[in-house]
Amino acid sequence: MAILTMDIGQKFIRYGFFDDKGNLTEKGQYQVPRQSAEDFYKSIADLVDESDMEIKAISISFPGFINVKDKVAIRAGSLRFLDGHNISKDLHQYINKEIEIFIENNTNCAAIAEKLNGNAQDVEDFVVITLGHGVGGAIFVNDKLLRGSGYSAGEFGMMITDYSARQFMTAHELASTSALINDYATMRGIPSELIEEYQIMAELDNPKVREVIEKWATYVAICIFNLACTLNPQRFLIGGALSQNNELIPLIKNRLMQIPNWSDFDTEIQSCRFYNDASLYGAYWAYIGSKKNVS
Repeated sequence: MAILTMDIGQKFIRYGFFDDKGNLTEKGQYQVPRQSAEDFYKSIADLVDESDMEIKAISISFPGFINVKDKVAIRAGSLRFLDGHNISKDLHQYINKEIEIFIENNTNCAAIAEKLNGNAQDVEDFVVITLGHGVGGAIFVNDKLLRGSGYSAGEFGMMITDYSARQFMTAHELASTSALINDYATMRGIPSELIEEYQIMAELDNPKVREVIEKWATYVAICIFNLACTLNPQRFLIGGALSQNNELIPLIKNRLMQIPNWSDFDTEIQSCRFYNDASLYGAYWAYIGSKKNVS
């Protein structure tokens, strides 16, 4: 029997089918239906109906504040029409009620995957930071995922990191790869939608480009420093597409070294293990972790 995993992104829903041995056997994506909750649920039901696999569970990686216990999307990121919805109850109106439905915050999924089968298997206290359209976060303390009283722990992207210059702008606006792309586009005088982050990193030898990247990396470093002071983890894991670039971690470490008190909190920094299809593996391992009482 298969586990259908789904990652709800800003523009696309990515999906994958895992077999009983944890192998990703099939994957694809389609545009996020934004017209209504009904269209959203029907898109998942169509995927189930069209599959020739026997599906035993659906594990959905969601943005926002996710009440895992009650399976409610308190805040469903940019999918505001799903705010407050009981995803399991609603979705079971469209699919077989015997199919188990599991939902979890997307970065929490990534952290659980790293704990069970990635670069955090040997530590009990670690932090995952994902750099993408926004800045995501997840926290493990004493080998347990920290959710917070309102299921909003780890929302690092909402941190204010530069009030004197940027007032209430958040880390989403300053430390995400979207922010890097926007700053690079401004410097080049070209539309941001024409740029991919890997293109920017390929120009590190250009002094003007390096200045843009280092300014951005400084905001990432500030986020890490503040979290190190607060949580004192054993390890930081950096996720997102840009984390595949070998230059990223050294850049961040270099900016951290510019912070006078970093030596007092110096913490190991690595990239996440799961690069390609990380969101799908995250949803899979989060579901598996729920059965092992990891999450």
